[in-house]
Amino acid sequence: TGRKLVYLVPGPIADGAEVMRARAQIDRFGRHELTDQAAAADVILFVDLHRWWGQPALRSIVDHALVKAFPDKCFLYTQAEFGAFYLPGVYVSPPRLFRRLTRSYCFLEAKNDQVEQAIEPHDGPTFLYSFLGRPSSEVRRRLLEMPHPADCSVQAQTAVNFFGDGPRSAAQIVYAELLKRSKFVLCPTGNVWNTYRLYEAKQAARSPVLIARSCDLPDGPDWETFCVVLRPDSIADLSAILREREPMW
Repeated sequence: TGRKLVYLVPGPIADGAEVMRARAQIDRFGRHELTDQAAAADVILFVDLHRWWGQPALRSIVDHALVKAFPDKCFLYTQAEFGAFYLPGVYVSPPRLFRRLTRSYCFLEAKNDQVEQAIEPHDGPTFLYSFLGRPSSEVRRRLLEMPHPADCSVQAQTAVNFFGDGPRSAAQIVYAELLKRSKFVLCPTGNVWNTYRLYEAKQAARSPVLIARSCDLPDGPDWETFCVVLRPDSIADLSAILREREPMW
């Protein structure tokens, strides 16, 4: 058939093989085909949805029997943060020192299913921009401490951990509704530059504003048409920059 055969391997921490298998069912390009035979595969892909690095279980991938047997065709999709490198592959946050061996990609699953269900305001967005999140980085702390115009909403959210196991549905609804009330959605870097906020803003048909020292946006979307990318040292002029771009929203 000319298609590349892919054998999926569950990640050792957060098994993403079934999520990837579901994505294969809606593949629009037809360049790859799943197989249940590792030896026959062109690509052996480990899929792990864990977000934190430094886990011994994730590092153990390099000692997996399949990596030992087929080192040249083993790759990794991982959502791990902090740029740890394990195998060549597709990383949500590619390690800077290994860009030749990695590619950037988006998260495989949505964390907030309320975004699609949020109702569009009858009078349109009322906020020029918004941010609701934890002060987990220097740029986020600066955003939360600096003054903002009255038609903007910047608030700290420390009561809910969206990546924990506790209840978060009420907070997700609040955040989804805030997206719909905003023209621009601030996406300041947290632990790493890539964030669910980018994709949630796009899902809500709002313009994400990525604030990061550097980034490697995934291939696919025409980011320049809807995403604003700013360096942290420009946030003092944030409202002026976005006010200038407001007519293009």
